[in-house]
Amino acid sequence: MILVLPLFMGSQKALWCSDVGRAILAARLEAALRVLGVEQVVAVTDDPEALEGIWPTEDGRIRRIVRDVDSAREVSRFLPLGTRTALEAVQEMTGRPDAPVMVADFRCPFVSGDDMAAALREYEASGRSAMVTVTAVRDNPCQLEGYYTIADAGVVNLFESGGRGEAVLEEAGLLERLSSMWAGRFVTRPFPFDWAAKGVAAEGDGSGNALLYRRSPVTDRTVAYLPYEGNGDDSDDPVCLWLYESEQQARLVVSSEAVLQQETPSRFPTGTELVGACVRKGGDSIPFRLFRLPDGRCCLHAGNHMGNARLHLVPVGDCAVRDGGSGVVEGFMEGGRFFQFDCADWTDRAGRTGGADAFAFWFLNEAGEQGGYDLRLEYPGEGVLWRTEKGSGRKLTMTTGEHISGRQFFPDVYAPLSCIGILPACSYETYDSELAQGTCFGWVLPSERALRIATGFDMLVFRSMSEGDNCG
Repeated sequence: MILVLPLFMGSQKALWCSDVGRAILAARLEAALRVLGVEQVVAVTDDPEALEGIWPTEDGRIRRIVRDVDSAREVSRFLPLGTRTALEAVQEMTGRPDAPVMVADFRCPFVSGDDMAAALREYEASGRSAMVTVTAVRDNPCQLEGYYTIADAGVVNLFESGGRGEAVLEEAGLLERLSSMWAGRFVTRPFPFDWAAKGVAAEGDGSGNALLYRRSPVTDRTVAYLPYEGNGDDSDDPVCLWLYESEQQARLVVSSEAVLQQETPSRFPTGTELVGACVRKGGDSIPFRLFRLPDGRCCLHAGNHMGNARLHLVPVGDCAVRDGGSGVVEGFMEGGRFFQFDCADWTDRAGRTGGADAFAFWFLNEAGEQGGYDLRLEYPGEGVLWRTEKGSGRKLTMTTGEHISGRQFFPDVYAPLSCIGILPACSYETYDSELAQGTCFGWVLPSERALRIATGFDMLVFRSMSEGDNCG
């Protein structure tokens, strides 16, 4: 096992170059060298001067790598800053992308070498591919609520599969009227749409408005749906057309040029199929695309980086939730752009992708302490460890149904920490999503040793907890 210490201090260099800070750094290096099961310790830093005088040059098991960090690419919320840079250095050093690596946060002064050795033993016994440090929460989330701002929202419409798209157009008598940029498989499944409410009369009145485009805004700030007559009309090259399916249903016909001008991401395996898209008017006309992977799972791909926004994905259509499944999928985008999920939770008789006609989605950012918010949700865990009783608003345990009236009834909840993490060197982008999906092994660190020094105040807390400023 390789143990990595990302040592990127940034604006806190003065804090860590103080006498106490340097003593902590020296103790972290010594603790790393004492971990049983670790063959090599690699310290990766952009400031080698910060290690002068405390670097254990006499031990050949430790290696220092100097490398600048690109903060924009360091997107994990549960690994220390600089981990991605450090893991890339390890891959170059070993030539093994899948090499398991222990990542230790130098800002956690109370995690000993014995702690790291115990975490390594339990990780190896777990059979999991990744490990995260967890500790019991100070404030149980059954008492809390979440406040969020909406970063984005929309609908991903699913396409008819195979040659069904062309068949739909042909049945409507429209295939010959459309140029090659419209003809093809990019016709969505039907979705609920009240044409009369949009000012479009029933198709049977002889108007022949079976294919329309949307103009917005017009003078009275309403959306107008107008007949599409092909090239030369005032449609301003629409990204998609609306197909009149029935009085209460519509389809989208998406421009092949708009879809195909975006290449399939190289990370997808051979056999990956485009099955849906979110279509909008403007420069980023298709901001989200849905792919089906060869193993049957689906992956939502974002054209723009979504950062650490939390994704909520809900199926739309005549589908049923599989026994034990959930009607909502939640999680974070891998690398800010990819979200894989299992479509098997939704089934229908036709066996279609996810058993849905579309997926509604929204991305949520946690609201700041002083900022406004768009919505309030029960804190994550609702419906898993506890539930809210309708009418009274009381919180009840899921196991016994007892009213959570005091701390003795609190469910056991643990929060992830960056103290110690273990993962394959090439799996940085998937680490957060594996944690969100519950596939990581959680190693429990007692709360009294879970201090992470992120501010000057944390350093004061450390000094007050240490006997005589003993940093060892």
